[in-house]
Amino acid sequence: MEGFLRFLICSILFSIISRAAAVDTIAPRQSIKNGETPVSSNGIFELGFFRPGSSNLYLGIWYKKPATGTVVWVAKRENPLSDGEGVLVLYPKGALALLNSTKGVIWLSNTSRSAESPVAQPLDSGNLVVKHEKPENYPWQSFDYPSDTLLSGMKLGKNFKTGFDRFLSSWRSTDDPAPGQYSARIVTRGFPQLLIEKGSKIQHRVGPWNGNGFEMLTSYVKPNLITTHEYELNDEEVYYKYKVKESSVLVRYALNPSGI
Repeated sequence: MEGFLRFLICSILFSIISRAAAVDTIAPRQSIKNGETPVSSNGIFELGFFRPGSSNLYLGIWYKKPATGTVVWVAKRENPLSDGEGVLVLYPKGALALLNSTKGVIWLSNTSRSAESPVAQPLDSGNLVVKHEKPENYPWQSFDYPSDTLLSGMKLGKNFKTGFDRFLSSWRSTDDPAPGQYSARIVTRGFPQLLIEKGSKIQHRVGPWNGNGFEMLTSYVKPNLITTHEYELNDEEVYYKYKVKESSVLVRYALNPSGI
């Protein structure tokens, strides 16, 4: 009996320690390093360092549930951590910084707004955000800087006043996340339309919005019970985004290295 009680107490302590370690936020001056992976609250996405089939190390977000490991976002894709070590740290005013083994700054999140009492957190949407006292007003979010994947709630489009452009760019290859040859963006020359380009050459003209979808896609993407689609064009911006109606359904649009 004594042995069983000792085993039971140890099991409970291990469970408490495991739950305590499975934090999903990064506080100011805290950091994560290679092997540490904060997970979104419902365990859908994971943030951490990964190697996509090479010796280079990258910071990214990938699916944890289901356990496909599919990467949906990569920070500083064109400049990997070639020395194999990395640290992500949150500064007191809300800036995220990616450091190499010598503490040199490889990447700094681009934000013009400081945050009071910030925390960084991967959300169940796949969005890495810096939050402060206004929970839904993020000083910085990864959704503003897409890689090759468009997730539910992410905007694809352009702000006319600032010139800020949200677009997809393919990986260079299946094991190299650096920006590849292909991009998908809403082009505002003339009436806004969605184009897939290889460099500066148009590969696919998806067309303008016709009220139900992009003209060339409406024959493929039918109204359904899974997603809703939104297109906005006003004096300030043009954008497209979709939303998944049921959180248990995972949908993503990705531009692969072949431009498909």
